[in-house]
Amino acid sequence: MLGIVVLDECQSSEWDEIEWQGKKPLVIHSLMVHPSHQGKGIGKLVLHASERLAKEQGYTSIRLDSFSGNEAACSFYRRQIYFERGSVHFDSKPKGHERYICFEKTLD
Repeated sequence: MLGIVVLDECQSSEWDEIEWQGKKPLVIHSLMVHPSHQGKGIGKLVLHASERLAKEQGYTSIRLDSFSGNEAACSFYRRQIYFERGSVHFDSKPKGHERYICFEKTLD
């Protein structure tokens, strides 16, 4: 397996205060690429396939959050035209890993 993504409609309650744009979102919970294949465009392919699926199913946006300390992941989503909508704090995460940036891409 080169890459995997987990998609559904479930949103964390911490996201309730975020000013989202899309009215019918699909949510990415995990997007992972096998370490030996990172940096080869696999993540981009998985993300774009997720966007196509979302459009086909009538979703108006894709939402996700990313750990604020993972600059590589945050930069990846920014390069794919995902916009920051705000940030959230998860008390359930380990100390120092509580702040997550919320991203969204609206689908035309």
